[in-house]
Amino acid sequence: MASNVNHPAWKGKVDETFLKVITGVDSLAEIEDLQLCSLGLQNSHLESGVFNKLVSLEELNLSCNKLTKIPGDVVLKELKYLDISNNKVEDVEWLSKFSNLKDVDIYGNESVTIDDRYKIMFLLENLEKLDGKGVEEKEKIGNKFTLELLQRMENRWTRTFAQMLEKADTESKVNDVIKKFTTVSKETVRFGANSFKGFRLWRIETIAKQLVAFKITYPNCNYMKMLDGEITSSVSTSPTTLQKHKHVKGKEDQFKRKKLSVSGAETPLDYKPAIFLQCHSKEEGCDDFSTQVWCCAFEPDMNDPQKTTNRVATCGGDKVCVIDCNVGKVQSRFEQANEEFYTAAWTTISLGNHLSNILVAAGSLGFVHLIHVSQGINYGRIKAHSSPVQHVVFANTAPTHLLSADKKGFIYLIDIDIPTLPEYKFTIRKLMSFNGMDAIPLKLKTVKNYLLVGSETGFYFWKAQGLKSLHLSTDSKGKSILKNIPLSCEVTFPFVEEEDGMFDALEMITDEVVVTKCSLSGVIFLWHLSEVEDKLTSLRKSEKKVVEIQALAELKWASTKQCYMNISVCRKKCIIAAGDDMGHIWLYDVSTVINSNKTRADIPYVVIQPSNIVPYPVCTKPDGGMSTFLTVFYGKSVSVILKVVFAAENLF
Repeated sequence: MASNVNHPAWKGKVDETFLKVITGVDSLAEIEDLQLCSLGLQNSHLESGVFNKLVSLEELNLSCNKLTKIPGDVVLKELKYLDISNNKVEDVEWLSKFSNLKDVDIYGNESVTIDDRYKIMFLLENLEKLDGKGVEEKEKIGNKFTLELLQRMENRWTRTFAQMLEKADTESKVNDVIKKFTTVSKETVRFGANSFKGFRLWRIETIAKQLVAFKITYPNCNYMKMLDGEITSSVSTSPTTLQKHKHVKGKEDQFKRKKLSVSGAETPLDYKPAIFLQCHSKEEGCDDFSTQVWCCAFEPDMNDPQKTTNRVATCGGDKVCVIDCNVGKVQSRFEQANEEFYTAAWTTISLGNHLSNILVAAGSLGFVHLIHVSQGINYGRIKAHSSPVQHVVFANTAPTHLLSADKKGFIYLIDIDIPTLPEYKFTIRKLMSFNGMDAIPLKLKTVKNYLLVGSETGFYFWKAQGLKSLHLSTDSKGKSILKNIPLSCEVTFPFVEEEDGMFDALEMITDEVVVTKCSLSGVIFLWHLSEVEDKLTSLRKSEKKVVEIQALAELKWASTKQCYMNISVCRKKCIIAAGDDMGHIWLYDVSTVINSNKTRADIPYVVIQPSNIVPYPVCTKPDGGMSTFLTVFYGKSVSVILKVVFAAENLF
């Protein structure tokens, strides 16, 4: 193959001009075959800004250069043939991102071993030829090989290491178990020919990490059944976590009530994933995993505020999508350039003598957008804050009363008004400002005369007289006066360390029982609102405004330090749902605790195990590659009793 190094257009740089000259095209998008051999290329020469424009490239010859790999930010979705022979390639795992490769030449790289060739055959599902030879051993080292290794490792774990993990009560001891399991598996798990040894050890190390991570969260569940979608519906009554919760350590004796363990529902809550959508990705499409999805909100039923429709709004990147869950399609999409939407909320108002649902969305620019979804109109944009809006929610005072909180800690109650048709004219008024919190608010909720706020450093509580039946104050000119509401108290729990007090999820399972997630402690608490009311009344003016309360129950949840994963509730069935960082949905039946006839003081503190864990399924794109999706869960019964959307960082 002739070199391009002597080409008059070669200036020591692979830029757009050089590629157009040597291929004779007007646009890089037209190039299907590209020869870049013997140019002395190094990794830095393959700039993503240039190569990512090669959207039609199927064949790429990079032979006889000085490359160790193709940089990770280079995306060549159509690439089917790659010649990277006679370079300086040291490892091959980077090839996995080119899932459509059918033919690879990698000979002449001194560091590439026979084991690396087995890795290539495993990583590239569509591979047909390697170094000019047909791939005949692929099935031996593919899924069947992996499953056989996994079965043998699962058996060894059950016989020896499950008990060791149960006894490991510190992070260092857990790490010792992981290391020992990996070492023993490498030494004792035998399968395949001797020529597979290096590949086998590589697979065992990878499988060991995945299996132990799974066992830490689900001690009594079978990993292979989870992969097959058959994860058991019950979880151990004493699950081991990677780090013992700090809220238990050294403070158990402070809790005077009896501690009980409850297994959850007698009949497993049977839910299965129904729809998978990837609808917030950028121009790169399904290969874009940088866009973060922050929020989802189901549309209220206009005829029954206790119910929702099957439409859900999702926020991600510069888009707000409204999805019809019945058909699994994006019904409407609203975009705002340079925006990063974080939050959305619905309200039902009387518009033109008819009930209509209005969607508000807000994000990094500090604006609140007003959207009449059924008409496809973004009819207003309010500059409510000078910093990113973290959360919006409609208050219980009026359909047009919106609570919004920003990154600087400012929280406002805003009247967004009912627009007049057909011009959609409206006037906004800031009614209240909630002051005294030195933290970033994450979740807001109004109950009775109270505002509850979960933040990055604690949980806060405002009592606002007149919040339920708001009476506006006006000046001499009739202009409304902004009411400043001082902080009533900070709510603390005896088991939560101050540095772990991030409350990033907040719901009400009843009008009295609050559900909060303390993410850094890995704990979901149920507690009584009335306990705060009682203790707040007894506080003296001179005392520090801190109220310590006792939790009603603790939900056993995943061992993770990931934040900003929401919880959802179904009041009618007393069900709580929480996602984890693996994409699983944890379902809890708390009816036993909620429906108890005992007084608050007589109810024992209980630890509630999940009634079921709905596993995140392995999803395959049409081209055979792996992907992650927005998941909408429906109940198995005809009448849907719970709808959950798990939306977290980097799902799209």
